[in-house]
Amino acid sequence: MWMDFVLDTITDCPPTSRELDSPSTPPRRRTLLVALASATALHGLSSALIAALLPTLQNHYPGRATGTWITSAFFLAAALAAPTGGRLADLFGARRVAVSGLVLVAVGSALAALAPAPAWLVVARAITGVGTAVQYPAALGLLRRHSSVTNATTGLAFIAVASEVAFAAAPSLGTAVMQWAGWRVAIAMPSLFAVVAAILMLVGTSRERAAWAGWRRLLVTLDLPGMATFCAAVIVVVTFLITMPQPHWTLLVAFPVLVAVLWVWERRFAPVPFLAPRVVTDRDLVLTLGRTLLFYCCFYVVFYALPVWLAAHAVDASQIALAMLPLPVAVVGTCLIARRVVRRAGAHVALGIGAFGLLLAAALPLVPNVPELQIAVGVAALLAVPAGLVNVANQRVLLYFAPVTHIASVGGMYRIAQFVGGGIAAAVLHLTDADDVLPKLSAVTAAGAAILIVTSVIGVVRNRRSLTRTGRHRKIPREECFGDESMSAAGEADVGQAVPPAPA
Repeated sequence: MWMDFVLDTITDCPPTSRELDSPSTPPRRRTLLVALASATALHGLSSALIAALLPTLQNHYPGRATGTWITSAFFLAAALAAPTGGRLADLFGARRVAVSGLVLVAVGSALAALAPAPAWLVVARAITGVGTAVQYPAALGLLRRHSSVTNATTGLAFIAVASEVAFAAAPSLGTAVMQWAGWRVAIAMPSLFAVVAAILMLVGTSRERAAWAGWRRLLVTLDLPGMATFCAAVIVVVTFLITMPQPHWTLLVAFPVLVAVLWVWERRFAPVPFLAPRVVTDRDLVLTLGRTLLFYCCFYVVFYALPVWLAAHAVDASQIALAMLPLPVAVVGTCLIARRVVRRAGAHVALGIGAFGLLLAAALPLVPNVPELQIAVGVAALLAVPAGLVNVANQRVLLYFAPVTHIASVGGMYRIAQFVGGGIAAAVLHLTDADDVLPKLSAVTAAGAAILIVTSVIGVVRNRRSLTRTGRHRKIPREECFGDESMSAAGEADVGQAVPPAPA
């Protein structure tokens, strides 16, 4: 019963007629949603877990860039795997891709626990990143195929809440396990969760019939040249940031060259472009993805800097875990209210509120004469505001503008922005010493949050002008909602609800 209450709360919509008519729906619905939520939550768990382990890993594997590559490798591999996960699901079946990804997570986490050297750990984290990144697009495919059991709006909302809670709880959980059994056991935790998620996936989903399409079609679908060029461009950016304050300026020349090569290849020669042309040429989508990239850069900088800063001030690991605990507790509430705020006040209002919370979280470490633990508790609690509101609002705006036929590509691009933002944040983290990393980077984060607030205000003004000009909001017809046949760009909106005509 508790799960039905949570689903009704986060979706704010009644069950469909198909759900009411089917007597076998409740158990199947629960098993399916728990399976999908468990699988997709592994990315939040695996990415945030490393925040609690970074101080220990840096002591165990000395080297200024070691921590950066351990973190960045995960995000870079995930950025490459995210947009191709949907294509692989179409070729081999979403269930097979999801289970295969869970196997990679289990193997990668186990290899990370056995790592004898930093390079081994970097490779293991990259394998884990690939396994977690394919879960979201595979979940979209499974929701589409099992639409007779549950509607996609319900599934996406439940997945979002589970992912945010796992992400927020990972640092405290990782610190507690590390105190009890060491960092190797803590970094291997995703293996256990992956095995459980794989069992739930096999039980909660039906078998697929997808014929092998051949190696040629597989290679064409993956767009390996595009992936390699994109990977090289991101590596150049991360390497440039790592070498600060004595950077290799030649990298600034290599980056625009790689971007130009990637653009020409994707637009003119790639049979199945890695970066969907209709997405990267749409102004509204590009602005939304840019805002997503900026947000995750700012968010991950504070999120990763907080435990490192506390450890540098000789704060005990158990106290660090307690200081981070307000984040998972508060993020449950912000996720539950985020969708209601978006529906009633608009996506840009939610973005503005979330960005203001990020601004306060960045400004708090700059307050003088406040104990470190009190600052950490306040920052952790304030980070829950953007973690819930900004994520939900950005996805709502993205789904609004996404073409129906390119919803999977748009989802992949959204994940790319998130993962690249995390990789850049990991590199920026090492620009300052651990003793003052949080106060110094807070100024950068505050500037990014201010930009997000300005863009939110501009979006609200544009919406009001559009409403004044048209005299009405646009109604979302039933056929545009997530339904039986497809997942539409308007799927986050409830049938008959008024939506602003053009959120920027």
